[in-house]
Amino acid sequence: MYHKRLESVVSAISLQSLLIYCVVDLLSVSLINYCQHTKFRGDSATLGNSLLKWQRPSSESTMKAFFSSAMSIAFVIITSSWPVSSLTSLPRLLPRSGFQSKAGSLTLKSRFTCNPRVRHVNTLNTAKVNPQEPSIAIVDEMPPPLPPLKNYYYLLRHGQSTANVEGIISSARSLAGSTKHGLTLLGEEQGRDSAGPLVRLIEEDINGGDLGSTKTVYFYSSPFARAKETAFACLKGIEANAEVANAVRELGLDVREDVVLEDGLMERYFGRLDGKELSTYAYVWPVDMFLPTHTAFDVESVAAVSTRIRSAILHIDSQHTTGNHIVLTSHADVLQITQVYAAGLENVGEFSQYRFRNGEVRRMGRDVESLPEAVPLQPPRRGE
Repeated sequence: MYHKRLESVVSAISLQSLLIYCVVDLLSVSLINYCQHTKFRGDSATLGNSLLKWQRPSSESTMKAFFSSAMSIAFVIITSSWPVSSLTSLPRLLPRSGFQSKAGSLTLKSRFTCNPRVRHVNTLNTAKVNPQEPSIAIVDEMPPPLPPLKNYYYLLRHGQSTANVEGIISSARSLAGSTKHGLTLLGEEQGRDSAGPLVRLIEEDINGGDLGSTKTVYFYSSPFARAKETAFACLKGIEANAEVANAVRELGLDVREDVVLEDGLMERYFGRLDGKELSTYAYVWPVDMFLPTHTAFDVESVAAVSTRIRSAILHIDSQHTTGNHIVLTSHADVLQITQVYAAGLENVGEFSQYRFRNGEVRRMGRDVESLPEAVPLQPPRRGE
């Protein structure tokens, strides 16, 4: 009940206010711990540490949290009219060592004509929409768990992009189908290098998977240039790398050379933070951890990303027979959310502890044990 009231208060306050809300260390630790009663290891000295290491609060800390909450929310209301431009220097206030941190489904299909080897599919969900971007749904809760699937899935993050090098957030929907913020030369190399790890994961599933195998490999990608180019770079790596090509022949794999562009795999939309420096992720990721439905700065919520990913994966799964190997090429936040949502992690908002590197590929596991070890994030750096 209290958590619902908190959510109502947060929803009523302007979106800028959530930034101030997450900066107040005591509030972000003690109050949220009180609401969620999750377990904590470690100290609460900094914002980053406290948001990643929960503890069950004592009655004394709970009372302090309530007092801090009242003062913080009052402060938030007073400052709710601050524009985004006046807040862009706030990451400098974070510790220099780093922060750690229903509607139905509408399916549309259209041809992506810039490349004959590419098909474009839209399986985005429709619901209340984002005021900055009407294609972004606003949802009130996390979707149901992802049901059992009949195919094997692999998650491939794009290689280094020009946006990574510029050190800016690149999530505008106008980038879908464009060539802007494509791969750097290093990004191309990372995409080609992903071929080897991908084929090894497929080999493991062929030899030990529960679904059998058709030995057919399909590529799906976000329509953003950096993801699409990575999918094609991986295909090039499969052909050009003699060792990988030999493994493909020995396994008898049928690697389809076309790439299906899937709108459900698009980058997470960062609203009014789009185009800002990478440090402004600090406005969003800490809040994700205790409120997956938040839309501060008109950002697409974790719940909304999970909802569209669920729709996209179920649509893709329905298009294939059992035992295919399907590669989903996308972006860091989207793949991290997908990974923990598919694995059944209780709090999907903790996705930021499972960071994908540029060009990294992972199997999409279906249990929490399949997740890598959680690693608190450092501030994102240019080039990553």
